[in-house]
Amino acid sequence: MTDNSLKISAAGHAPHTTSPDLLIHLKEITRKAGLVFSIHVAESDAEMGFLAGSSPQWHDFLIQRGIDPKDWPVGGKTPVGYLNDLGILGPDTLAVHLLQITDTDLEMLAKTQTRICLCPRSNINLHGRLPDIFAMLDRDLAPALGTDSLASCGSLSLFDEMAFVRHRFPALSPADILAMATENGAKALGLAHRFGTLDLGNNLNSFIWIPGCLSGIRCWKRRSVMEPVSLRMGRISYINASPVYYGLDHGLAPSWLRLVTDVPAALNRQILQGDVDISPISAAHYAVNHQSLLLLPDLSISCHGPVMSVLCASNVPLDSLGGKP
Repeated sequence: MTDNSLKISAAGHAPHTTSPDLLIHLKEITRKAGLVFSIHVAESDAEMGFLAGSSPQWHDFLIQRGIDPKDWPVGGKTPVGYLNDLGILGPDTLAVHLLQITDTDLEMLAKTQTRICLCPRSNINLHGRLPDIFAMLDRDLAPALGTDSLASCGSLSLFDEMAFVRHRFPALSPADILAMATENGAKALGLAHRFGTLDLGNNLNSFIWIPGCLSGIRCWKRRSVMEPVSLRMGRISYINASPVYYGLDHGLAPSWLRLVTDVPAALNRQILQGDVDISPISAAHYAVNHQSLLLLPDLSISCHGPVMSVLCASNVPLDSLGGKP
């Protein structure tokens, strides 16, 4: 069922909760409609044991609910291998979680060009483990980031998911994390022609983050109008902010980036007026105008210890300053 702005697709919950006949049927429906088929894969111990044929507990669980899995082709298989045997894997299938996978599973996913979505916060909360992101990147599997649901994590914010990944995978580059939250997700959903990158014709109603360049409080003014790809970045004119912009000042600024240099008070005003697109601003200014601005997490110009760049001097005692000009 489609229109110009909305696509509704069918999905299977998981290989151990949905019969193989139903999975094949749903996959065929989405294939004929040119839609993405998604399914949770290799997430829980119960799933792994049932498909391997090494644990009767899930079999008994299904029987108690009136589902007889005697004809399901399980036994000696991983969830990825099981779905591959059913013909479910492929470039129009989105495999979610992949928390417990083997090298053979990774090779299968790469060979079939199956799309991948990871939900690390949900995984750590429900199962106490994390997916092997590096192994997936090594095989060019381009994992996307998801949030699963509010039943398993504290928010549906991709910013929170990105911050969690950055914290738990410190060796993962910011560029890879950004791609997981933007371009890879758009490709996984078949929407790369509309979302995920700053290309002409794409919907730019999203956040912008330049990995490796931003190290202050950066706010993106929300937009709903499609415009040519360009970015005006506020640059604090004070010398103590020079290290933040060193790379941009020495040849690393892309052609589509224009720096707007001014004092913090002026940048505060300009981002609200739309004269700059992304900028460091004062924390107090963000707090007052938070409904109009999008704050990028884990970025700030901060000081560990006393701030020595600003000194307060007076010719009268501190306790006598009240009411003094």
